[in-house]
Amino acid sequence: GQALANTILAAAPRSQIPISQSSVSSVPGNAQRRLTIGYISADFHFHPIGRLIAELISHHTCGEFIIRAYSVWASADNPVRDVVRAACDSFDELHGLEARTAAEKISADKVDILIDMTGYTLNSRTDILSHRPAPIQVCFAGYLGTMGAPFIDYQISDAVVAANPESLRATESLVRLPDSMLAGDRHRFAGICEAVTRVHVGLPATGVVFCNFSDSNRLNPDVFAIWMRILKRVPGSVLWMVGRSAESKQRLLQEAVVAGVSSSRIIFSSPTSYDIFLQRLTCADLMLDTLPHNAGAVGLDALWMGCPVLTCAGAAVQSRIGESMVRAAGIPEMAVTSLSAYEETAVRLGNAPVALAEIKHRLIQGRDHSPLFDAPRMTRHLEWAYRAMWERHTKNLPPDLIDVPELA
Repeated sequence: GQALANTILAAAPRSQIPISQSSVSSVPGNAQRRLTIGYISADFHFHPIGRLIAELISHHTCGEFIIRAYSVWASADNPVRDVVRAACDSFDELHGLEARTAAEKISADKVDILIDMTGYTLNSRTDILSHRPAPIQVCFAGYLGTMGAPFIDYQISDAVVAANPESLRATESLVRLPDSMLAGDRHRFAGICEAVTRVHVGLPATGVVFCNFSDSNRLNPDVFAIWMRILKRVPGSVLWMVGRSAESKQRLLQEAVVAGVSSSRIIFSSPTSYDIFLQRLTCADLMLDTLPHNAGAVGLDALWMGCPVLTCAGAAVQSRIGESMVRAAGIPEMAVTSLSAYEETAVRLGNAPVALAEIKHRLIQGRDHSPLFDAPRMTRHLEWAYRAMWERHTKNLPPDLIDVPELA
């Protein structure tokens, strides 16, 4: 955790880009007005959204934006919280405050655009936003889906997830980023690329290692049945997972046996620290994504560590984030559109180690230049979007679809 904080702070203490050199100059109208952006979240700790916020905020252009953070859940001081506090113009604790009181605080801070990074997830405080403390209110990343609330104006998405905006049935207007809506700062992973051996983590020395490290609540019988068929069709392969509880492990092993797969081919590792988890990923050959809810942060981590992710795209936001990430990582062929193609692709790659190694090599070679791991680039795109939202607001125009151009 502290290593992550140090690398983020060292990489970007807030971008020192003069106004005349920033991307804001490409936005018409009142481009030079200094906007106040507020990020409200329950996850200012070592959480995937907490890491994302810390990385994005650290790269905001100094002098062009006032950045305020609002924590709605009490947590002890931690490295992620320290990074956010250091990168912001203000950091306020709203935990324990009544919704109206918290909203009055945000309003008094003259926040122009309030970004809700929690949505309908654990410790949500959507009730604060219901009082409309900011003229423009946005949902982003913490909850993948529409809020269905009249007080949320925009949902930040991307050109892959929202390729067909009507199909998402969002009540908010969509903002489509040119790259994936989930991105990681490559500095997050600095010094964590050391590999460990298969034997060290309890894996067989030979054979293909398929993996999935998502929480068990993202598994469903249909997809697990496909995984079992893949194992039967790829001799010597194993499926590597994280064991969350003795009960869940036992149930999965029972299902494997029912499907005709030896329980010895399902290997569980215990939860561990983030750094060790990243190191372990180097032992996997191919991550099998979940459906209908794709992996988010876990998929991002796997891709950085050189483990290709095979994903199946569906219609919902939660079913398209996998495709968004593999495309941004430069391996678009790893996104398929049917479960039959998903199974056949896994079997083909499992039985073709040279082809799989080529994909892995391409992934590793391209990651230092991939938009999926370019947090400064993502922040520039978000800043452009904030300017576009505000431009419409000052012209008394209602929220509408915003397509963010690809910025250098």
